[in-house]
Amino acid sequence: TRSQTVGIISDTGNISERDSQFWQQLAIEFHERDVSVVIISGGLKASDIGRLELADFQVYYGLLPSVKNNISKPSNWHFTSNDNPILEICSHYFLIQHNLGINLQGKTEVEMIKLIREESKQYQHIDIVVCGGIHDALFEEQQDVMIINPGDARNHRKFVTICFPRCEVTFSAVRLGTNKI
Repeated sequence: TRSQTVGIISDTGNISERDSQFWQQLAIEFHERDVSVVIISGGLKASDIGRLELADFQVYYGLLPSVKNNISKPSNWHFTSNDNPILEICSHYFLIQHNLGINLQGKTEVEMIKLIREESKQYQHIDIVVCGGIHDALFEEQQDVMIINPGDARNHRKFVTICFPRCEVTFSAVRLGTNKI
């Protein structure tokens, strides 16, 4: 099995208006970590779909229900609908549920696992649940599922990388700066 690294961000909101260097700096971080696939779990503004800074990556993105996906985009950008929120990467099945983070906030470990099992029972073989909607990062690992919320990219510049086949999870933040790729 060849190694592959997935980068995950969430809740980018109006980051482009707040920080014109964010996407470029994120691309630098992802290049340094050999990321090939990017998951944007939600909170993405329609105007950020197709960002040229992410041209070197396969990008899977979800949108909040209020945002329509009727924008032309480069071929490396793939919409993950709420009707079919499953991605297969390196033989691991990801369930992308942005708003699930809000439902998990404040729950005990047992309550979280029960909620995840309920949410994912319509799908088989879910290995990793990616959520968003809350500022704080979240990582919970049980026998059959890993729950990840990378944290808020808009306010805290947070992201996660997962390196396969080891399933090595690293939480980090996008550096400030004006480096060029």
